[in-house]
Formats: sequence, C-alpha cells, structure tokens
Amino acid sequence: MPEFVNNDQIKLELYESLQKKDMMAELANLSSRYLGNPVFLMDADWNVVAVSENAPKNDLVQRIKSREGTSFMEYARCVTEAIDSVRLQPYILDSPAAGQRRMIVRAYWEGFYQGHLTILEKNRLLTEVDEPLAMMIAQVYALALRIQKAKAFPLPDHAWTKLLQDLLTQKLSRRTEYELRLQVSTTLYLPSRMKICRIDSRSGNITADMYQKIVGCLESRKDYVATARYDGSIALLVDITKGDGPLSSEKEILELAYKNAVYFGISSEFNDLFYVHRYFEGASRAVLFAKRWGMQNPVQNYDDCKLYDLMTDVHPPTGNLKQYVADAILSMIEYDEKNSTQFYHTIKTYFDCNQNVSQTADKLYIHKTTLTYRLNRMQILFHIDWKDPSQLLFLQVSIYIMEIQLT
Repeated sequence: MPEFVNNDQIKLELYESLQKKDMMAELANLSSRYLGNPVFLMDADWNVVAVSENAPKNDLVQRIKSREGTSFMEYARCVTEAIDSVRLQPYILDSPAAGQRRMIVRAYWEGFYQGHLTILEKNRLLTEVDEPLAMMIAQVYALALRIQKAKAFPLPDHAWTKLLQDLLTQKLSRRTEYELRLQVSTTLYLPSRMKICRIDSRSGNITADMYQKIVGCLESRKDYVATARYDGSIALLVDITKGDGPLSSEKEILELAYKNAVYFGISSEFNDLFYVHRYFEGASRAVLFAKRWGMQNPVQNYDDCKLYDLMTDVHPPTGNLKQYVADAILSMIEYDEKNSTQFYHTIKTYFDCNQNVSQTADKLYIHKTTLTYRLNRMQILFHIDWKDPSQLLFLQVSIYIMEIQLT
C-alpha cells in the first residue's frame, strides 16, 4: 500500500471519483493505483463492470461474461462459497484454476451485497496490510453500484426509510428512542394501526430491479407508509386505517406476488411503531410457512399461521406432520378413496361452518336430513363422539395439518 496518502485522503478521492462521468473506470484506476495491483470490479453475478488500465487483457476474469463454460461456473460457485465462509473479510484465492493469486472482497452497502472487488497479484505480493484498504474501496464501489442503478434503486435518504431500518435492526438506545418518538410525532405521520409485511423473492435476495418494480406498484396505495430493504427482503409498512381491506385478500397484491415470483408475509396488527421488529418476525414466519409447504397462495397472514407455529415449536418441521393426524381422519380419507364417499370433505365443511348443520348443508348442496345421516354414519364408522370437545379440537387440528400436506 502506498505511503503518500492516508486512508481518509484515499476515501475522499474515491468519493470524488463518483462524481465523474465514467465513475466505474475512474474508481477502478484509482483503486489500482492505491493497491499497487490490477483491479477488477464485478457485480453480484460475476459480470465485469470495470477493469483498471493495467489489468491483463487475457485474464480469466475477463471471460466471465461469456457464461458458456460449465467449468468456470463451477469455479465461480466454489469461490462464492469460500467468500461466504469468511463473511465480510477479504478472501485470498491461490489455485491453478484462478490463473494467478488474487484477493476477492465482497462489496456491501448498508448490509446488502452488491458485488465484489478482485485484486490481481501482479506488481507486488498481496498482504494483510491491503485488507483494510481493500474493504474501504469495496464499500465505495458498492455505493457506486447503487448510484449507477439510482433510477432502479433510490438511495435510502427518506426519513421514514431510515427510521424503519433503524427500528428493524433495533439500533435504538433509550435516549434515541425518545428522540425518534418525538420526531415521528412532530414531523412524520404516525399511523395508529399498522401491519408490517415481508416480501421475499422465491429465487433469492430481492434484486435492485425487482425492488424498484415492486415498490413502484406499492407506493401508489392508500395504505402505503414506507419500505426498506432488510435481511435480503423488502419490509413494507402499511397503515391499515387507510386500506380498502385485508392485504391478503386483495387481487392487486396477489397479482403482484404471482407476476414477480415473490411471497408476502403479513404480520398481526400493532399500534406501537417501536415494536415493529417483533411483528416483522411474525411476517417472516408467514413467508417461511408459505415456502416450506409450497402454498398455492403466496400471500399469507401470520394470524393464519400461528397454529402451525405452535406445532413446529413442539416438534421441529421435518416436512411431514402426518404422524400427528387423528386416526379417524386418516381412516376417513382412505375410506373415501375406496368407496367414492365424501366424509372428509363433509367434516371439513362442518368445522368451517362452526358445526352449524343448516350452513353446512347449504354449502354442500344437500338436505339437512342427509347431512345428519352422514354425521351419524361417521360416528359409527370412525368412532367420533360429537359431544367430546377435546376430540373435536384434535380433529380440527388434524384437518389443518392435512390441508397443509395436501397443498
């Protein structure tokens, strides 16, 4: 590392390069000058964004864009796993597959992975002394990527966005909580009844383009308050006093989820903004519920998942909860398959209608007498006591488990 400037001066020059027209090329060349070796700037998908002028033209990294060789993709996967294993620290790659020894540093901005910086060992040996400087350059590069995608991914300078991120990460002392409560009550609109949603991609982290597309659709809603990127997902805060109905039943939200291949997890209602992280955990559990069981509906309320949570707290999820299903329900399903009867559908509808005979008969399009006869047959065939509340609760839970399994 050159001695002619200190780290603060380097950081200032790096930030100044972000104002240049060709900021990525400027950043690559500046970084190379400070580090004394060729530098490659790459995005999260290993595409080359910029290369310093002293980088060899035939280097392996230059061929990343082709994406044709499976051997290289396997190499990229192994390197990514290695970088993950060392968390935020730089990773030294020294293998024949890489061509030459190099240092790879992941570039994060506000906790989110944007791309990575690769330093090729050519002009001098890479040492541990380079690591702090490389990490600082990687952070500035991550900001450059955000600026480059500014139209698709606005910088989080909105007061609500910053506040929501602080609340989710619980970066609040007692003093700052008091100050923020005062700020919210005097300068920001504070909803009296709120819900927090977690929006997760089915394929991985929410990308910049996906963020822009989804938030662009959400910002026009009456109940929209704020969004923030957190834990690789989108956190959406809504004011339920301004909505037209529950989010989970809205056609617009369902279409948004299907078109963008995302899950919406919706928390329970709350009225104290400073407990938002607790409710976000509930929204996250709703997303996990939808993913784990492959639910057809990608929009799930946590309130509807609490029984599942109770069961998984007692018994960790293994992908099969049928061992907890009442024998009467299992026998009923087997009997229906063999005899083309509808006992299981009948009992499920009966519980859905709160054991109201008239409503159940109407829903099944049968006469009340027929339903009564069918319930009596179920009592005999499957040993059901319709007056035993504990057995009825067990049957309802069993049906709930079966519905999860059937999805």
